[in-house]
Amino acid sequence: MIAVYRSCDSTTCKCVTPNHARWFALAACAVLLLTGCATLRNRNPIDEEVIIARQLVQQGIDAQTEDDWVVAEERFRSAIKYSPKDHTARVHYAECLWRRGAADDATLELARAIDLSGGTDVDSIARLGQMLKQTGNSASAAKLAQRGLNVDPTNPYAWKLHAELLHESNKLDESLAAYHRALAYAPDDADVRTATAQIYLEANRANRTVAVLERLFRDQGPTAATTEQLHLHGLALAKLQRHDDAIASFQLARQSTDAPSSELYADLAQSQIAVNRLTDAWRSIDDGIRIANSADRGRLEELQRIVVAAQRRDRSRR
Repeated sequence: MIAVYRSCDSTTCKCVTPNHARWFALAACAVLLLTGCATLRNRNPIDEEVIIARQLVQQGIDAQTEDDWVVAEERFRSAIKYSPKDHTARVHYAECLWRRGAADDATLELARAIDLSGGTDVDSIARLGQMLKQTGNSASAAKLAQRGLNVDPTNPYAWKLHAELLHESNKLDESLAAYHRALAYAPDDADVRTATAQIYLEANRANRTVAVLERLFRDQGPTAATTEQLHLHGLALAKLQRHDDAIASFQLARQSTDAPSSELYADLAQSQIAVNRLTDAWRSIDDGIRIANSADRGRLEELQRIVVAAQRRDRSRR
């Protein structure tokens, strides 16, 4: 007897024999196989390499966060092997190379990253300019600053680079204006705020230097001030003849680092001499001479002579 399967709806009633059922089953299998093949084709080796590269980039960033630059460099280098067009991997790899002292390789790698972005990564354009400036190629750095500002006139890093180059050329007013443009787009940038304080001091506006730095100290918190900021603060106070306050700031600067500069010791000694703290000044000079280069040594030896002369005057008055 032939088995008959009925497939009915409200309007039709169809009879399906076993042969029909077998045909439908084969057709369903064929569709499933074709769909499966398409899925396998979509998971091609290129996609898998991109995924691996992204995982390596994240591992590299994690290593950077933990200050493990050797591991970070290896991860970014591996990521680039898997995905040569990975822009993020090249940006971070360039920073690792720069930190290691491989300046030429770092600038080349960052230039490749900028090309991969289609020239739109203004942060990297500005960073490349910074690198070139630090290697003595200020002309190329200036071109990059202008290129970055042409792409994005609101980018604070491009304005910062532009300001630094103007400052380097002793164009203080123009530099200050450029730094203020940078602050308009990144008002919390401590480096830029410190740079403006430095320019105010060079422009004989020490009151403004003190105001900028003390506002920065309040914003950062009492323990966040850097050696550079504290030293600059002391210089401005000394220029205002506030030598006791200057000494306090210089001493904080000295305590904030394991490697105080001989220049810091000289500035401290100069303020100590100004308020007749001659024994303290001699000690500061002595500490400075131990680490001084030839340029700073001359200044410290001159301060020694001033202390000796002042001590003689004090003895003669007794």
